Amino acid sequence: MKTIVVNDTNVFIDLFSVGLLGEFFSLPWEIHTTDFVMLELLREGQHAAVARYKETG
Repeated sequence: MKTIVVNDTNVFIDLFSVGLLGEFFSLPWEIHTTDFVMLELLREGQHAAVARYKETG
């Protein structure tokens, strides 16, 4: 399994804005990010959407 590190918040912001966040997390990759990236998800729903995938693994 490949490991992807997301170190730019805009990746999650863009995927969220076009409705592809679920598809991104369903790819056969292990995705890692930092707490700093998570703290930059400020708009309504962004943080909760990414955090949901974090909690479910």
